[in-house]
Amino acid sequence: MSSPIDTNQTADFQEIQDNDASEELFLIPETTYTQNDFWGHEMNPKQPNMLRIYYQNVNGITCHGNWDKWQHGAQMCFNKQIDICCFVETNVTWNPTTKNRATKILRETYQTGTIVTSHCDGNTLTQKQQGGTCIGITGSALGSISDKGEDARGLGRWSYCILNGRENTKIVIITVYRVRNVHGSGDNTVYQQQYRALRQQHVQFPNPQQQSDQDLIVQLQAWRKEKYEIILTIDSNTSMTNNHLRKIVNSGDMQDVLGYLHGIDRPNTYISGTDPIDFIFGTALVVQAVQRGGYARLP
Repeated sequence: MSSPIDTNQTADFQEIQDNDASEELFLIPETTYTQNDFWGHEMNPKQPNMLRIYYQNVNGITCHGNWDKWQHGAQMCFNKQIDICCFVETNVTWNPTTKNRATKILRETYQTGTIVTSHCDGNTLTQKQQGGTCIGITGSALGSISDKGEDARGLGRWSYCILNGRENTKIVIITVYRVRNVHGSGDNTVYQQQYRALRQQHVQFPNPQQQSDQDLIVQLQAWRKEKYEIILTIDSNTSMTNNHLRKIVNSGDMQDVLGYLHGIDRPNTYISGTDPIDFIFGTALVVQAVQRGGYARLP
């Protein structure tokens, strides 16, 4: 699902899902980074009992015709032994038709699999809609799902799944597309979609980014109150120096997983930017479980 200029952020973790497993996390940024095919750990063949999680801003999935981009992405994830793939800015209206088609392709590739999606509820009549998220779950992780869903306001801001771990541990994997705080041009930008939806929900003076931050913090704090561990993949549309992003991270008792592994000196993750804006954050148990991770350039 990546274009030739994309690199991918990924990580391998010592798994907290099974008794004898480990985890990997990898992220794929939109960047002109070309010094190597990877930053951090290379995405080598996966070791036994390893859970591999992959995140990318896919910058749109073409959902007409044969769904070539989605098919290519599913095959790439299968070839790279990825168990859970987290995508933002899918640009798909995730209705029953599109969800069934995407799930069918995933299952044809992996034999098993399911997806959890989000898009902004509204009157979109086409299969294309800016924004949105999708998590694909395959392999052994599939049987561990205890719950799944999207943001309660139905604004396409995030989707999540909750996995049963060992010793009654619950692990939340949440994928977030944080809207830019700019109006943009046209009526169908992510900002305008969320603005209209918030007005319909009787928010008098909507600020989509501020509302997203507030709602996400409430959700993360609720999960932490239940002692859930969290893996947060996010296109934050800002750098780690941003106070609002830091509040989100702190609210979930999280830290930067790849920063923990390799330090903060990393390539930008946006083709027009100079700083990383895509991240994988995790709670303490998650960070301790990480074995490998980095950015990887995928075909």
